[in-house]
Amino acid sequence: MNSRWTGGALALMLAAAVACGSNAQSQRPVGGAPSLTQGSTVASVNVELRLVATAGGEEVKTVEGAVVHLEKEVVLSQADIVEAHASGSNVELRLTPGGARALHDVTSANVGRKLAAVVDGTVQATPVIREAIQGEHLVISLRSSQEAGALAQRLASSGRAGPPAK
Repeated sequence: MNSRWTGGALALMLAAAVACGSNAQSQRPVGGAPSLTQGSTVASVNVELRLVATAGGEEVKTVEGAVVHLEKEVVLSQADIVEAHASGSNVELRLTPGGARALHDVTSANVGRKLAAVVDGTVQATPVIREAIQGEHLVISLRSSQEAGALAQRLASSGRAGPPAK
């Protein structure tokens, strides 16, 4: 699965497996967007962005069951996410300044390479880096608003990402 990553926003197409492991239903306030309540009983999530290895590397399965070799270094993790919220079928993320710098540094030095999106130990997508990614905002595009709500809620429940400031 390939996606184009550009400028200040990152769009990833992630499979339905992102929401797996969540037993909670997204709460729907007026307006229909899932709410993000920290401390809820939603299963936490492990999110990482890692470069696809050019040689060797750790074997990690994809959602399709194939194997991808990844470099050991984690470029971004949920610890780099300040806030997450669902908007339709997207999850909009804001990164820490350090996370934004790390993403920019890695994408600047690796144009043309693939960067794997790993959720709960499974590679969801391996888009090609087309240009350096700048800024603190990323967008993860999913197949449905239910998947987006579940991932945003799981990120919020991890204790790191919270609801957006109003």
